[in-house]
Amino acid sequence: IQSVEDLAGKPVNVGLPGSGSFITASVLFGTLDIRIQPLNLDLDLALEQLTSGEIAGLVYVAGKPARVFEKLSGEEGVKLLSLPKAPQLWEHYFPARITDKDYPALVPADQPVETLAVGTVMVVYNWKTEMKRHSKIRRFVDAFFDRIGEFQAPGRHAKWSEVNLAAELPGWSRFEPAEQRLKARAVGVARSDKDDGAKAEKELTATFEQFLRENPLPKGDAFDSVSDEEAVEALYQKFLKWSTETR
Repeated sequence: IQSVEDLAGKPVNVGLPGSGSFITASVLFGTLDIRIQPLNLDLDLALEQLTSGEIAGLVYVAGKPARVFEKLSGEEGVKLLSLPKAPQLWEHYFPARITDKDYPALVPADQPVETLAVGTVMVVYNWKTEMKRHSKIRRFVDAFFDRIGEFQAPGRHAKWSEVNLAAELPGWSRFEPAEQRLKARAVGVARSDKDDGAKAEKELTATFEQFLRENPLPKGDAFDSVSDEEAVEALYQKFLKWSTETR
């Protein structure tokens, strides 16, 4: 098996019915018009049959690097297949690439695998605000927003760093408590930036006042003989030098 097209007519595991892998495989092979013999095995059994040669391939949707594939290597006779660059597939998915950095034992350094990226979105039922389940979802949203930084910290799965809480989904409305948290965060960032700017301006003013106390403006004919622009520039350059020497 050297290409996805070579899977035509062969047994290929597409995952359990209704799973993300099953849905993606259906769209993939349907769009490419490749007729396979679909199997609905769980992943562990599918991998076992793949390495033994009982099936020709499998489709699995996961965030890279998926731990299950980190245990595989080319020495077992398996490989990742590149998907064709078919524009009709890009109506549903984004083009993506798997490299040796993702799976060093499975992907050669000079042979990256072209694949597709599947978007994932968290959705909730739009319960009425007075209902108990609405309150439960609100509590979850608060906990999730409060701790998202922990999920995106080093040591967690790399995919957490790609989570965008402010992403827009055409045709969908954001859960109101989540929208409120985003607005509150935006106001907090704006206020923080404003406070930081005011603090920096105050510090700069204090520094310049100290500079003027230690370096009084020149008087007399020497100062009157230069233009305002020249005087300001000379004073500014002297201030920069003074700031560097005193810090």
